[in-house]
Amino acid sequence: MASLQPLCTDAVPSNPLNLDEVWENFRFALDHVYNDRSMSQHRFMELYYQIYNYFYIFVQVKGRPPSRFFDNTAGRMTIYQKLLEYLELHVSRLFQNYSGLKNEDLLNFYLSKWQQYKISSKKFNGICAFMNRQWVYRAFEEGKIKVSDIYQLCLLAWLNFFSVMLCGPVTVAVLQLIERERNGEVLDQNLISGTVQSLIEFGETERFNFPLDGPILHFYEKYFEIYFLEHSEKYYQREASTTFAGYPESEYWNKVQQRLDQERNRAKLYGLPKSTEEKLIEICERALIPKDLESLLAACKI
Repeated sequence: MASLQPLCTDAVPSNPLNLDEVWENFRFALDHVYNDRSMSQHRFMELYYQIYNYFYIFVQVKGRPPSRFFDNTAGRMTIYQKLLEYLELHVSRLFQNYSGLKNEDLLNFYLSKWQQYKISSKKFNGICAFMNRQWVYRAFEEGKIKVSDIYQLCLLAWLNFFSVMLCGPVTVAVLQLIERERNGEVLDQNLISGTVQSLIEFGETERFNFPLDGPILHFYEKYFEIYFLEHSEKYYQREASTTFAGYPESEYWNKVQQRLDQERNRAKLYGLPKSTEEKLIEICERALIPKDLESLLAACKI
């Protein structure tokens, strides 16, 4: 176990590491974590101390004398940028075979990759705990970087790929499943709720702009909510003008009440934020309740 101890920080190594060597050890840790989901505690601690040592011992930057790494802004930023580039390339490779997938197949594929990536990213964030404490959070507070820990950097890499390549197909797949469920099909609601939760988690990449507690819904609203609400309004406008059109007033109102209850329940099952549920119910009421039922609505105190 002696090999797992951090190196002494009081002595200057006779052959200080250069930045390329430091990065090679980071890359080794990344390769291990992102290509092998199982890891012993011994191996985890070994990788942890590798990164600990490389952020505390002297590092040789080409063309410059040795200096402590935590005093080397250029070196830190180089490692940070290389980490982001590695993660972005890894995410793109995860999805190199997704083209052609639709509906449940696409969402199953997406969520399996997302869960795998989250597990690996949390492991790597744990390995980088010392790096987070010694530099990442401080650089975040100083406005040099936009993430407060390495896990947020992992989310940023995923988001960068999602926003360019996946947002359209994934959002369409979710909306199609929701419409099929509204039409009476029995579907795996975990595909919808899991995708929604992944979009909500993207908000952590903007925590620097929102210091308060609670979910940050910017990306969820941008990539899902706006389309979901628009799709819902069109769906219920169509239903009001066709399916419900010939019903007597009392029966029509029962159908409306049933639909509103279904949407409230659906919002909870999907894990939609309360703000989305409120907008959804308002849209459904506007689409389903004609002017001549407004008095009945007031009487029923919906």
